[in-house]
Amino acid sequence: RRVHGGLLGNLNKMVLPEQRRLCHVKTIAVRNVARPLRSFRLELSTEHGKILLEAEPRTHCLNPSWSINLDKQAGVYPEFVLKLYDSTAGESSSNPGVETKISLESLMYTTKELAQLPPFPTNTVLLEFPDGWYTFKKIARTMSLRTERIRLAALSVNKPSRAVRLSDLASTCRKFFQERQKIKEIEYKSSSYASRLASLVERQRLLSKKAVKKAEARDRIASLREQCECVAKRIETGKDTVIAKRQALLNKNQILLKSHKELQAVQRELSNAESFVQTQRSRERWLRDHIDARKLKMLTQLQLVYPIASVSQGRSYMIRDACLPGPDNQTVEDEEVSTALGYVSHLVKMLSKYLEAPLRYTLNHSASRSSLRDPISEPPVVEYPLYIRGTDRSRFEQGLNLLNKDVEQLLHSRGLACSDLRHPLANLDSLVTNEVLL
Repeated sequence: RRVHGGLLGNLNKMVLPEQRRLCHVKTIAVRNVARPLRSFRLELSTEHGKILLEAEPRTHCLNPSWSINLDKQAGVYPEFVLKLYDSTAGESSSNPGVETKISLESLMYTTKELAQLPPFPTNTVLLEFPDGWYTFKKIARTMSLRTERIRLAALSVNKPSRAVRLSDLASTCRKFFQERQKIKEIEYKSSSYASRLASLVERQRLLSKKAVKKAEARDRIASLREQCECVAKRIETGKDTVIAKRQALLNKNQILLKSHKELQAVQRELSNAESFVQTQRSRERWLRDHIDARKLKMLTQLQLVYPIASVSQGRSYMIRDACLPGPDNQTVEDEEVSTALGYVSHLVKMLSKYLEAPLRYTLNHSASRSSLRDPISEPPVVEYPLYIRGTDRSRFEQGLNLLNKDVEQLLHSRGLACSDLRHPLANLDSLVTNEVLL
C-alpha cells in the first residue's frame, strides 16, 4: 500500500513531456562549468531574442542554482535558450559563458535528489520539475552508465570469497530440484484454483449484474407506470381544455368572418373615396389651369387698358398718356398727376384682386380723387389723398409713400424684388410684365 500510494503521488505530480512548459520548472542548476566565472548571471530567452527571465547573479559558488517562479502566461514556452554570463566582467549578450537551447519535451528523468548522482559531465544543465530532476538524454545516459559502473565496482570489492565443495554443491542441487518440483506443483494447483475462483467470480459478477438489471428494470417499470398515470390525467384535463379552446376558436372565427366582411365593405368605400378624390383632384387641376389661363387673360387685358411707358430716360413714367413724374421732376400739372395716380390706384387694386394678394393699406378708387386709408392706425381712421389740389402736401406725400408700400407688397407676394421704391409705375411695369411672360 505504501509503494502504491507513493507511485500515485508521483503520478499526480508528474507532467507529461508534451505538456511541459517553462512555468512548470521550479529550479535550474548548472554543474561542472568548463569556464569558471567569478559571478554567474542567468538569462532565459526565446529563439527570436525575447527575454523571458533575468535572474539575480550568484557569486562565490562553483555550482550555481536559481529558483524559477513564472506564471502560466509568461511561462507558456516549451523551448527556450539558456545563457550564462559573467556579471562582474561586463560581458555583452553576444558572448555568454554557457549557451544552450533546451526543449522541455526531449528531457530525461535522472533522480529525486542531486546528491544521489555521480560526478557530472562538463556544463551539465539540470531542471527540477515537481516529480524530480531532468536533463538532456545524452547526459542522463552517461550518468546512468557511471552509476552502474560504480555499483558493480562496489559489489566486486565487498563480495567475500570462499571455497565450494562438490558434496555441498550436489546437496544444493538436489534441494534446488526438489524445491522447483514443489513450486511447479504449487503453481499447477494455484492455477487450477485461480481458474475455479475466476469462474466463480465471473458467475457471481454475472448474477449480480443480472440482479442489478432486474432492480433497474423494476424501478424503470414503476417510474413508467407513474408517468403513464400522469400522462392519462393530463390527457383527461387536456380534453376539456381543447373543447373549451375549440369553442372559443369557433367564436373568434365567426367574429373574424364578420370583421372580414366589414373590412371588405370599408375597402370598397375607401376605393370609391379614392376614385372620387382622384376625380376631384383632376377637376381641381383643370379648374386651376382654367383660372390661371383666365388670370393671364385678365392681366393681359389690364396691361392693354393701362399701358405703362418710360419717358425722360426713366425719370418719369406715363400711364394711359398721363404722366407721373419722379421725385426729382416736378414740372407736371397737379391734375395730370392726380389722374395718373387714379389710374395707378385702380391698377393696384385690380392686380391685388387678380393675384389674390391682400393689400395692407386700403385703396379707395375715385378717378382723379382717389385716396388711401391705414386700417391699423389709431381711431379715427386716417385717410390720405392721392391728389394735390385742395389738400395738405405732407398728407399727399404720406399717401404716395403708402401706395408705394402696397406695390412693394405685391412684388414680394410674387417673389420679385423692388427696383425703385420712390416710383410705383416702374415696379408695376416689372410686375405686370413678369406675370404676363410667366
